[in-house]
Amino acid sequence: MLATGYVFAFAAMTLSNPYSMEIGCAFGCLLSGLMIQAWRSAYFLNQWDAFLHWVVVLDIFLEAILIPSHDHWGFLLCGLAFGTVIVSYRNHQLKIQSAG
Repeated sequence: MLATGYVFAFAAMTLSNPYSMEIGCAFGCLLSGLMIQAWRSAYFLNQWDAFLHWVVVLDIFLEAILIPSHDHWGFLLCGLAFGTVIVSYRNHQLKIQSAG
């Protein structure tokens, strides 16, 4: 769900360039609410897993505020990198938990 939100947020910021800050902040708030709900429902494996997910939301906020113009699709590579790190970490933790 976070990956989908990330791609939608940056696609919206890229396609609606004059309003990228407002759209990025709106998506950041929406994803923050979903992250709080995920925390309350014990979705995260541990605090590091939660931290890695929050970094993605923080990235959306920072890019919306600090980068005024989103005119390329390079964010997809960044999203792929975030996804690779989070999925790899979660798989590793699940293996550890199932072994012990």
